[in-house]
Amino acid sequence: MQSTSDVASFFVSTATRRRKVLSDDRLIQPLTILVVDSEPMILRTVTSMLSLHGHRALAAVSGEEALKICEEGGSEIDLLLTDIHMPEMNGIELARCIAQTHTTLPILFMTGASTETPQMRILLRAQKFRAPKFLRKPFSAKALMKAIDGALISMHSPA
Repeated sequence: MQSTSDVASFFVSTATRRRKVLSDDRLIQPLTILVVDSEPMILRTVTSMLSLHGHRALAAVSGEEALKICEEGGSEIDLLLTDIHMPEMNGIELARCIAQTHTTLPILFMTGASTETPQMRILLRAQKFRAPKFLRKPFSAKALMKAIDGALISMHSPA
């Protein structure tokens, strides 16, 4: 059973995120996006794309580093953008850990992997139920912005 304060904080958090989305499905405020990828070049490229579009990008090269960032300032993060395939802690494990404490945080996965891997098959099946979203590498800045918009909007639309 959730306490009244838990329910209230959920609605305050959700309302804050909804203010960042216009009715025509476009973002109206810069977002703080936690980007996680074990490949430094990809991490730099994605964070640069986000910065050029006015967003604040927090970069992490591992799941462990991303968890530390969430512990320090997780309430400021509007979206998690993580690679699926990383050493030690993969993106799906990271998303599970973060979702335990940040239940309303939208998650967008990115991958260059084939749809034939077990993780990708699970992700593709899960998409039939509106979660989670993913972006295939390589992608353009336009595709990234569209995927971010879609992840935020689907997080706040009725199931």
